[in-house]
Amino acid sequence: MTTTTRENTKKSKRSILIVDDHPVVREGLAKVINNETDLFISGEAWDMPSIDTALKKERPDLIILDVSLSNSSGLDLIKVLNARENAPPILVLSMHDEALYAERFIRLGAKGYITKDEPTLTLLGAIRKVLRGQYYVSNAVISRVFSRMSKRENDVSIPEIEKLSDRELQVLEMMGQGVSTHQIADYLCLSMKTIQTYQKRTKEKLALKSLNDLIRYAGLWVNNNA
Repeated sequence: MTTTTRENTKKSKRSILIVDDHPVVREGLAKVINNETDLFISGEAWDMPSIDTALKKERPDLIILDVSLSNSSGLDLIKVLNARENAPPILVLSMHDEALYAERFIRLGAKGYITKDEPTLTLLGAIRKVLRGQYYVSNAVISRVFSRMSKRENDVSIPEIEKLSDRELQVLEMMGQGVSTHQIADYLCLSMKTIQTYQKRTKEKLALKSLNDLIRYAGLWVNNNA
């Protein structure tokens, strides 16, 4: 196959940027996607600087984003990426419970949410659906959204963790990763007082008595969702 033929073949496919901080995951996704006749991986990234580098080389048709990066927040990444002109659509690929996260990320601008335990065919279907300009979430999430909208819910209580705001959930997750209050404040460019306010609200919503209880809860919650 000549160089020109290869380039024409590549142009006929839809390009995808993989963002995940685990090389093995990136390698596995690339192998699966590159085997498809209509898709190819145009680049790989693991944090915001490497995303910027990849986007300067080529604008992909889709970004597959793992929201649990070691030094970046998925919530913030989606906000930053969607604020850019002509931003590619984002499909979130995560190990986090979709019942808690899917709606949040869709509200922030993601075009789809799929968990890493889904079959390969489901992932490929989600990719193609988002590339067609549609949204992808599981049937369970769709049912959940309609259930919440329905007046027929007889005041079913919402789990306490779901009552947290996006920022409160972000602070809780960082606490569960062992990040100190001071480090959280620096990372989020917020004051210590503001972070402590988020912690206080989170503690109240989760009916916990002390900061130590909140730290223990955060650690257990992160480990259960790892």
